Amino acid sequence: MVERLMNDFLGSIDPTVLYICIAILVICLIISLIKKAVTFVITVVVIILGLVFLVPQVTSYQENFNIGINEDNQLEIMVDGNEIVFGNSDDATISEIEIERETSGWYTVTSNYTDGSIGTFSVPGFMRDPVVNFIDSLGIEYTMLE
Repeated sequence: MVERLMNDFLGSIDPTVLYICIAILVICLIISLIKKAVTFVITVVVIILGLVFLVPQVTSYQENFNIGINEDNQLEIMVDGNEIVFGNSDDATISEIEIERETSGWYTVTSNYTDGSIGTFSVPGFMRDPVVNFIDSLGIEYTMLE
């Protein structure tokens, strides 16, 4: 019954109307593909522009902020282009360390040495863990003030 109704319905449609419907579907498909291609191209252009403008800034940031251990087993920290050397030396050893969090997200490290001198420096928040790990490797007790 349904087959007969479908055959009667499809048989009564003019082939020109079917061709027009197929042409409209093809045009819609092409427009859809063009929209996706334009979206893809815009995404690629944004990624390229981001890389072109951000990579130099990241490189500059790495040059201004760096951390490592030198051959004397001291921590070398580069903060805003200023080099800080932290650790025990031949002249004095660290007796006590206090790490205090500032409101800006930076940490101030204050170290008291056995010769009575005091050293203070500040590091950004992302450098706190390497500094704490270095202090732990020295076996020195420290106080963390949050």
